[in-house]
Amino acid sequence: HFDEWQGEVEAFWDSDVFRFHQEAARARGQGKWAELQKRYMTPEQFSAVSQTKLPEGFNAAENFRTWRDLNDRIKAALPMDPASPQAQGFLDEWQALIRPFADRSSPEALAGISNFYEHIEEWEGEIIAPFEAKVFRFHQDAARAREAMNNG
Repeated sequence: HFDEWQGEVEAFWDSDVFRFHQEAARARGQGKWAELQKRYMTPEQFSAVSQTKLPEGFNAAENFRTWRDLNDRIKAALPMDPASPQAQGFLDEWQALIRPFADRSSPEALAGISNFYEHIEEWEGEIIAPFEAKVFRFHQDAARAREAMNNG
């Protein structure tokens, strides 16, 4: 699907609106990202996400491309054991990509984003997301496998 939307995505990356989730939410409360976030977040969570500052020098287009690359590599490797070294390597990459956001987000913002993605199957296809639902669910399985390995 990504190839079909390449031109639209490129234009979106070059727009002032695209600053990943936070900037989409700030874009005058309009746009599909903001609409969907409002559907799955409380007003307080939405406000907290909107107020989260991105890292200095953050490159939204490069970040999105990196997410899509990780998405595609995970999807190509499925099915795989979530506890496997390959899956755990993917989890490390995922955590590194999310860290700049998580480190700057309030607990309320993190709860809103978490709820938003917990409903990914309901909105997948309505927006160009950084990863697909099945990849997100695999990430969750890999995280649970890591927790079990660490506690077991």
